[in-house]
Amino acid sequence: MRDRQTEDRIDEYLSRMRDGESEALALLYDCTCRPLYALCYSYFHHKQDSEDALSETYLKIQQEIARFSGQSGYAWMSTIARNICLNRLKRDSRTVAVDFTDEACINAYGISEIDEESSVDAESDIATVAREVLSKTEFQILIQHAVSERRFREIARDLGRLETTVRWQYHQALKKVRVACERRGITG
Repeated sequence: MRDRQTEDRIDEYLSRMRDGESEALALLYDCTCRPLYALCYSYFHHKQDSEDALSETYLKIQQEIARFSGQSGYAWMSTIARNICLNRLKRDSRTVAVDFTDEACINAYGISEIDEESSVDAESDIATVAREVLSKTEFQILIQHAVSERRFREIARDLGRLETTVRWQYHQALKKVRVACERRGITG
């Protein structure tokens, strides 16, 4: 969970970047890449797209560092990441999605056999179950709070909902995932 000390460290790294210290970006990345990746993943549900959005986020942070006010750095960074994700989703909504699990779809696009990943661990099984049983909003809330460690009030603000509603949806999402995993015999 992010604490005041971590928040202060993020603000310090951003201020050092603004002052031209090149090493500060690597420190900032180490401190923030996991929660920002989780935020991006909550929008795309896909590793490659999430990584692309994360890279674009850090580029945008570098471009806009002069606008950083000196405080609330993580909130500033997560807003940049969220906007990049939303813009990419809007842009990509015009593309055709290929369902690689649908044989007819694979044949229609002339795609050959799909390389299968080696053994899938319980964590990825749980993430897959979560994507299947949760609504898009529930999945975003779950990932942003549990993985990205965003506060309920931040998530509520971004979604335009009451904090109590977001908190309730989070707990309901946990229950749904737990029940679905138990039914499938997945432990983690």
